[in-house]
Amino acid sequence: MAIDHLVPLKAAWNAGAAYWDLQQRRIFANDMTELLAVSSSANSRKGDSTLSEWLPETGECPYVKGYLTVIVKYHLPITVKDRAAAAAACQTN
Repeated sequence: MAIDHLVPLKAAWNAGAAYWDLQQRRIFANDMTELLAVSSSANSRKGDSTLSEWLPETGECPYVKGYLTVIVKYHLPITVKDRAAAAAACQTN
């Protein structure tokens, strides 16, 4: 088992966490809404990928909702590609 960040630390850094103070970065990195227990292999496959680069094989929409919850909570921007991936993953017919 491994602990994964829904919003990868690198992605958060690139989206604005680089401007946070050390305390805010620690809070983000240890926030239980941001952490997910996953298999080591799944964690390796995902790496630093965002929504447009990786989605789980099952449960895409719940994963996207968790990701977006973190993005909103920390006032991080979302890219056009990630927004499109989120909409596609949660599309209802």
